[in-house]
Amino acid sequence: MTNTDETYHCGTLLDASGDATLISGTWPAAVESADILSCELAPKSVRARNLHDAQCHTEFVDAFYRIGRERANKIVVLTGARGGFIIDVDRLSVGNVSDPEVWSQAHDEGVQALENIANIRVPVIAAIEGRAHVHSDYVLLANIIVGGEGATFQDVAHYAVGVAPGDGIFITWSYRGGAGPAETFLLYSKPLPARTAQQWGVVAEVGPNGQALEPFR
Repeated sequence: MTNTDETYHCGTLLDASGDATLISGTWPAAVESADILSCELAPKSVRARNLHDAQCHTEFVDAFYRIGRERANKIVVLTGARGGFIIDVDRLSVGNVSDPEVWSQAHDEGVQALENIANIRVPVIAAIEGRAHVHSDYVLLANIIVGGEGATFQDVAHYAVGVAPGDGIFITWSYRGGAGPAETFLLYSKPLPARTAQQWGVVAEVGPNGQALEPFR
């Protein structure tokens, strides 16, 4: 792995061996291969919880790009920290989305982050525990999605800042779960249990809480 030791607002980039190549966190000790990269999204914004803010939105673009260009990676695992994925959005950090400059940047970063995840040219496993209530589109771009029994999906970010969930979040949920369920999920905006997501074909495996990754170890 490339030892770059970069620190982001959303965390530090680390791989299984402890070299800095990824977003925040370390891979479980049971996994020793440095070919497996654990991408633990751990935004450290408001109250040091898993809240998404404008700076994270910017940094994810570069972080996912760097993951995709690291040729030593054989598997990438996308997960969260502190028992959750990304649970909410820091609304004040986003700014006024009716301002063309603000929205242009947010739109461009949103597109670039998804493109950079899609350009990770090795298998990506998303392992979700707790709440994946912001940027579940990142999750749905993974090749395999697994979840803990208590995992839930929701889209709380778009309406919170005054925009419709009509971008990548709709495309990815339509692709994985079908257009009808995707529209209901995004417009109804209630937590979707992992078991229901499994019935839709979005989640491949649901296991005990804290053990979502067990089938892959």
